Amino acid sequence: MRSSVCLFSGSVALFLSACGGAPEKEPSDEDLMTELTELIGEPEVDPNAWRIESDEKYCQLEIPGYMTAQTGLNPAAILQFGYIEKKQFDQFECYAIVMGENKDTIESYNKSGVEYDVTSYRQEVLKSFGSGLVQYEMLSAEPEIVQVNGMDCIKSEMNGILVTGASIYYQMAVFEGQNAFFQVLCWCIESQKAKFKGDMARIIDSFIESDPAADTNE
Repeated sequence: MRSSVCLFSGSVALFLSACGGAPEKEPSDEDLMTELTELIGEPEVDPNAWRIESDEKYCQLEIPGYMTAQTGLNPAAILQFGYIEKKQFDQFECYAIVMGENKDTIESYNKSGVEYDVTSYRQEVLKSFGSGLVQYEMLSAEPEIVQVNGMDCIKSEMNGILVTGASIYYQMAVFEGQNAFFQVLCWCIESQKAKFKGDMARIIDSFIESDPAADTNE
């Protein structure tokens, strides 16, 4: 990348000189790239390309190019992404969030003495999940613990009804990391399930705990 910047630098310097003389000081690479962006516009994002996203502390996962970072889906989310696009008379939507909870933090408020594993923690997650819906239906079979990137994981598929009456399709995965439990939740409008189901599964299967020693509630 550095060599590309240097090649562009010469072109921009010539352009500036031809338009009114050299600047008082040599512009930085950042200034030159800003100038280039103004001239040629922002690069287009390939909606079919996938990228790795990380919070730089706890985890990482793959996200499709059509999704962008969000801030308002869930204030407690470690990572959150969304996609909304209107096409003629349809509006397409798909979302993904990652939640995390440190095992030591769980022990600090666990008054029942339950020894949490991925199965028991998933039950707590489902209680919280169901409380925000009018109703939901479990589509997947009996919970099965599978290994995903070295972690115990239980995957679930569900349909839920919002208070607005909208029907939503969900894919959820609960992971037990070394020092924390994680939840990856993806959802879309139920009628758009066929369009997004495969990408949701890929997002979930790409999840990695990047720093087992980190405190997810710090």
